[in-house]
Amino acid sequence: MRCAHCGAELAPGDHFCKNCGKSIENNLEKVDRATQISSRMLKRTVIGVIAFAVVMIGMFSILVFMGTLSDVLERF
Repeated sequence: MRCAHCGAELAPGDHFCKNCGKSIENNLEKVDRATQISSRMLKRTVIGVIAFAVVMIGMFSILVFMGTLSDVLERF
């Protein structure tokens, strides 16, 4: 893990950065928050891709079962 303030490498168990002296606890909070944000973005992306796939499959199914678009329009 690296220090959020100066980028120095941190050893396991360190409470302060040996390079800049900043508290590691703040660094951990930033890492946790970034992980949470990244996790939310991933979930939204996956949901969006699934929704898009469902819509595309539905449209494809309609075209396959009802024929071409012009055939569908002629029926209505």
